[in-house]
Amino acid sequence: MQNILTAALIFIFLTSCASSAPTQAQSITPTSLPTPTNAQIATVTPSEFVIQTKDMQPILVSDKLWIDSIAIENSQSLWLIGIGEATNQKYSLINYDRKEWHVFEIPTNMVSCYANAPLRVADLVVEEDGTVWGNSGCKIFRFDRRSWRAYSSDDGIGQGDITALVIDQPGYVWVGTDEGFVSKFDKTLWTTYTENESTNLDKIYSGTVSSDGTLWFGGLGGISRFDGEHWTTYNHHDEYNHPIEAVEIAPTKDGGIWVVENAVEHAVFYFDGNNWITVDEIESRCTSIFVDQNNSVWLGALNRLFYSSGKDWLEIPISTVTGMAQTPDGTIWFGTHGGLYLYNSVEQ
Repeated sequence: MQNILTAALIFIFLTSCASSAPTQAQSITPTSLPTPTNAQIATVTPSEFVIQTKDMQPILVSDKLWIDSIAIENSQSLWLIGIGEATNQKYSLINYDRKEWHVFEIPTNMVSCYANAPLRVADLVVEEDGTVWGNSGCKIFRFDRRSWRAYSSDDGIGQGDITALVIDQPGYVWVGTDEGFVSKFDKTLWTTYTENESTNLDKIYSGTVSSDGTLWFGGLGGISRFDGEHWTTYNHHDEYNHPIEAVEIAPTKDGGIWVVENAVEHAVFYFDGNNWITVDEIESRCTSIFVDQNNSVWLGALNRLFYSSGKDWLEIPISTVTGMAQTPDGTIWFGTHGGLYLYNSVEQ
């Protein structure tokens, strides 16, 4: 493999932060965490640490933060959803602007679906103006650094658990549900489309937007694309002739799309626009997928990460990866159940 990766892990001790829980859902004061000192950062620069990809290992593992979701704002600023010692064990929205960390405790009524339910935000997206949207399953929340707002089926979102959250290029918010509904927020109102009016998928599990603005949803039976006017659905069955469950999807630069199925073995597919290709090398249940600026593929799985630049697959031991994102400088950020990692890749 020609790619050589240089790996650096930022391991931030954020234990000094104080709780800043809002007293009302419409008012919140963030806690500003101090910028880490050199003693608080474990990093290895490219000149100090250059290794072949086959030998790549995480440098450190942090247990200070359990991360559920990750997203990039305005190309640089990082947003996370997580809980741990770094947030005083409060489920929180975290922002890192490359200078300071800010923690916003999430009001329970923004994410809780029923009494004593475990809190988890599966999707996180950010508008150009910095407004953050998160999906907790029964509702989605909106946060603009000043106030919180939750939306559910009572506001016009389709029935069922919310399983996909996407912002398209014009800035409209789209959601999909496990009952096959697709809903669009036009900055004011929600408009909901039935299965027959949109994806033709009985259940929707995932969503994304490709670089050309095409909207994609994955679900029970396959994937569906929307070009702004028309919906086109591509169905597929697994090796047992069961309709696939496309729980994670990621588009490529050349118009293809990677699909992760809800299965243990042989659960990764590549669709090139005409043909479905099964990736036999991956025999683990995958939790996330990401295609980077070089069109290389990253697959998060339980306590491991798979990487391919188009040839062989490399397996990297790491805490379970729940989300990945890349900034324009090439840095890839990994949110995991063991903290926050970053990798810088260079061509040699």
